[in-house]
Amino acid sequence: MLKESTAQQRFVMIQNFLPLIIQKIRKDLRQDHLKCDKDFLNSYFGGRSPNKLTVEDLVAGYSPLLKEGNEKLWEFFSDRWLRKHTEIYYFFEAKLKEIDEDFTELKKLKKSEANCLVQEATNLFGATNTYIFSVLNSVVFPKAVYEKLLKEANCAK
Repeated sequence: MLKESTAQQRFVMIQNFLPLIIQKIRKDLRQDHLKCDKDFLNSYFGGRSPNKLTVEDLVAGYSPLLKEGNEKLWEFFSDRWLRKHTEIYYFFEAKLKEIDEDFTELKKLKKSEANCLVQEATNLFGATNTYIFSVLNSVVFPKAVYEKLLKEANCAK
């Protein structure tokens, strides 16, 4: 489902979880993005000290850019969230390799394979992290599997 999706389309799927994502990468945003990009800091946060910005401030500042499809920013968010959740990446990598050694070429998982993978991942990492990971990494679940996972993730939030 997400193989060919744009950053804008993925943002729509994940926007309700943005505060959770930012909570995890807040330090990276403050130290590695905002301190290095003073123009961005001035434009979107009025030049306030990055250390004084709350999660709510960061969500308000970054949301419009992510919604517009800022690929560079989307990649930063994805990369930094993944660095803090490497165990889920390695889990998915191993499971997808069992399905196809070259899992990056998969177009869409069979519903039965996807349901099995989601069940196992949610047992290990929770529905919310499984959903966030799946969207950030464009895991090729069928639409129905994403819809079910989203419901579970919303309940777990």
